[in-house]
Amino acid sequence: MNLEISVTGFDFDLDAVKRAVENEIKETAELVERTAKELVPVDTGALKRSINAQGSGMTYDITASTDYAAYMEYGTKPHVITGSPLLWWEGAARPYEQVNHPGTRAYRYMGTAFDSHTEDIAERIADAIGDVL
Repeated sequence: MNLEISVTGFDFDLDAVKRAVENEIKETAELVERTAKELVPVDTGALKRSINAQGSGMTYDITASTDYAAYMEYGTKPHVITGSPLLWWEGAARPYEQVNHPGTRAYRYMGTAFDSHTEDIAERIADAIGDVL
């Protein structure tokens, strides 16, 4: 999202306006992080612990840093898993050379969290600016 504001001819504290906008963006990033952590499915907790909002000023990144974060967010299609040389897991009848994985459903923990806290961000930023004017 890009926001341009022309301030010519106005008499106000531009730094206060900038701080208000930055605070709203920071609060939004923290809300997205918190909500994503509430929504993400938990097995070992590694994915939940990897969700993090980092940044400053007008720029924040909210990421999930496990190698399978995107698979949980978007799901996977059915696919073949090949062993190297064999596959084995607790409860398997025997080792296998390959298995047909049925795919994984998408959980949309990050997208849902982002959407739920950014739909009205323009209005919240406008309100934050209005509070300092």
